[in-house]
Amino acid sequence: MKGKLKTISVVLILVLLLNIFVPAMKVIATEFGTGNFELTVEVDTNELRNGSVSSVKVNGNTWSSITDIFKTATGNNTVVVVVNAEDGYEIGMRKAGDSTAVISEPVVEGSTYTFTITYDTNNSIDNLSIYPYSQEKNNIPGGTAEDIDFDIEFTGTHYNVWVNNLEVMTDKFGDMLNQFKGTIQDAGTTDENSTNILRFQNLFGDKQVTEYVINNKTYKEGMPEVTVDKDGGYHITVPGATKYTIRGSADENSKADRTIVWANVDANKNAEDYAEDMVLQHGSAKIVAIYDENGNKVNDGVDVDENGMAMVPVEPGSKVVFEFVPEYGYQLTSVKANGMQLEAQPTINQYTFTMPDANVHFSAEFKETKDIVKASSENVSSGSIELGNTLSGGSAQLTVSDVELTSDKIAGFENAAGDYTISNYLDIDLYNVYYKGKNDSEDVWLDKISELEKEATISIKLEDGVNADDIVIVHNIHDGEKYEIIEIDSYDPETNTITFKTKSFSSYAIATKTTSNTKENVTASNPTTGDNIIILATIFAIATLGTIITIRLNKNRKIRKH
Repeated sequence: MKGKLKTISVVLILVLLLNIFVPAMKVIATEFGTGNFELTVEVDTNELRNGSVSSVKVNGNTWSSITDIFKTATGNNTVVVVVNAEDGYEIGMRKAGDSTAVISEPVVEGSTYTFTITYDTNNSIDNLSIYPYSQEKNNIPGGTAEDIDFDIEFTGTHYNVWVNNLEVMTDKFGDMLNQFKGTIQDAGTTDENSTNILRFQNLFGDKQVTEYVINNKTYKEGMPEVTVDKDGGYHITVPGATKYTIRGSADENSKADRTIVWANVDANKNAEDYAEDMVLQHGSAKIVAIYDENGNKVNDGVDVDENGMAMVPVEPGSKVVFEFVPEYGYQLTSVKANGMQLEAQPTINQYTFTMPDANVHFSAEFKETKDIVKASSENVSSGSIELGNTLSGGSAQLTVSDVELTSDKIAGFENAAGDYTISNYLDIDLYNVYYKGKNDSEDVWLDKISELEKEATISIKLEDGVNADDIVIVHNIHDGEKYEIIEIDSYDPETNTITFKTKSFSSYAIATKTTSNTKENVTASNPTTGDNIIILATIFAIATLGTIITIRLNKNRKIRKH
């Protein structure tokens, strides 16, 4: 326990230091509840120039880094943000990205401000952005805040409006807002020689208002009075007035971006920490390109971050090209966007879809698969392959088939075989196999491999038996001019299976020669010339000796007669 407390203390100190020296800190958590709820929370400190965040908690869990993930059994969430202010400054808090989150009035103790944000999600995915900001305690340039009348109207909906960080119009109760009329107490200065700062922020998924007419003056991006923050919010400096008539207009032909969300989860990590319909495990995904409705490329591709997460804004109607790559030993058997099956494209592992006017989750299923051998030869019935090195993904397929060769190729094989006689010719090819997003081993992409880095062990079952001592494999390297003799590693006479090693795949031949037993038989029935001479000499010697003995016997008989 002491070790854990020490670790948490160290991490919190690092977070404080980051807030002091780094102008922006983002903390993202994914929250789950019953019904597969998911809440993405972002705390952005870009506007906290005279203060620092000391802690953030989600449902009582402390955030120590942007990789923290939290889970809950319900859709009710509580985010508590504690912020410290520098001397002479106070802290405010605004939010965007969600319609029902409520920010409480801060509890102030000296320079410490504690904000409580409550949220009840009923959607499959929601986004909540929280923006703590610092301001001078008397933040109205030129004097004390006064009551101001407002007449505000926008062509879009769900707009938040602030005057000097005081909320004028908000959608916190979920109303479809686009207009407001009324008086805001202590909103800002009415002195036309002083200024107020008006801030406008449309929520995620709505059309962005880009032109504002305030008291008959037009304000646009690029003007010195206008500042646009990184989230698309507009800050406009205007003269003080007792009433502001504000009209905002957006391009009705424009489309608000939607978001594609997914997570490439390492097999060793806990996939339960992520929403089920966004996890990719035993495989990965990335965006190859995004094209607008006119076919113009607007994005060269998007990959996941260091944590495997991706949240990509895409305009509805755009064509998105995705690449899904399974790990080696796995195949992608299903890939869906918001429950709809994606169709495979001609390019290996690529799928395209048209971005709907909705946020998108991908779900994918990867099935463990084995390398296979397909034999379509009269002389080979089956086989197996064991790779020396793994492929980049998918699985391997070895194909063995009979092949007809030209006379030149046949002559080349026979010359390389030497004393061996070729019994049959084979094409042995290796392919990297990828399923097309369906559990169908026949409808696949095939990427031919001509050579491996390390040797593979191949076993093929022959229809006829052979003598293990008198068989070799003749290989035409890359179907070129060079040939090699490959000795077999083993032969199983019970299954007629030979095993050998190779790392190159092209045309092969099985070659045999006369066996040792046959040679012995041939020697016994067909003696050589040397053997005949020895036999004749032996017969001649025996005959000569017999003649000598006969002559002596006859001579002795004659002597006795006399």
